[in-house]
Amino acid sequence: MDLTARVTTTSAIIGQLFMSLSIFGCQQNFVQRYCSMDSQKQVTRTMMWNIPVITVLFSLSWVVGMVVYAVYASCDPLSSGYIDKYDEVLPFFVEDRFSYFPGILGLFMASLFNGALSLNVSNLNSLATVTFEDFVRPLFKDMKDSRQLWSIKFIGVVYGLVIMGISFGVGLLDGVIESSMLVTSATSGPLLGVFVMALLIPCANWKGAAIGVISGHLVTLWITFGGLTIEKPPASFLPVYTDGCGNTSFNDHILKPEHRYPKWTPTTTPSPYYIYNDTHTLLNTTRAAPSDPLLSSTQ
Repeated sequence: MDLTARVTTTSAIIGQLFMSLSIFGCQQNFVQRYCSMDSQKQVTRTMMWNIPVITVLFSLSWVVGMVVYAVYASCDPLSSGYIDKYDEVLPFFVEDRFSYFPGILGLFMASLFNGALSLNVSNLNSLATVTFEDFVRPLFKDMKDSRQLWSIKFIGVVYGLVIMGISFGVGLLDGVIESSMLVTSATSGPLLGVFVMALLIPCANWKGAAIGVISGHLVTLWITFGGLTIEKPPASFLPVYTDGCGNTSFNDHILKPEHRYPKWTPTTTPSPYYIYNDTHTLLNTTRAAPSDPLLSSTQ
């Protein structure tokens, strides 16, 4: 499996498998829900029901991509100058093909905001709660319940402001969707590696877990943010054309904006930054898990 290839069937399936294991099996906002259930049997049943649903949801994005490609293969909106980058092709597709149906554009926007807000609220709640329990509560053991609640709310507001600032910075990158998947994939690997170590190696202790997850995050964040700051060779896409474009190719109310495309200067220097996001979780899990028990054995 070529780690530098943008997307292959093998890397997509394996990479998404490991990323899903980390997200739905290890992240605090999901584990918190599992712990609130009545029994282990109920948790297992919930996870089993999640598997086909998650498979369909993640496969749906690939199916949508194939549909959009089939529609615009002979008249590419990027090559013809209607969009700036391929991140915009799905909203463009919805506006182009479904604007004639009342309410579809509003439903599409509402779905985007609903998905983003529900996930962010869950993550903010988890981050604020963990930060309070691990860092604030040990310093203020006699804090009243009402002040604890206000402290958690304040921490959540701070995290929200930080996330907003980061989102403005990420919005300046060339590929927002790819960048977000890259960061998610990179940070999921060390976390999954620690859980795998705890599951398979009983002799591991907190020293190995802490050093393993910290070193794993440092290495993966170095590769991730390094990859965002360099110009990569253009990825190979399926061929698209503009010879099928005409006056009626797109919706009449869609206007063509002015564009200026940056030029890419090729480089032949090999770099770990060329590793694509689908394989980061697998790579970082296999890096973090074996080193943790070795570090746990040190006194």
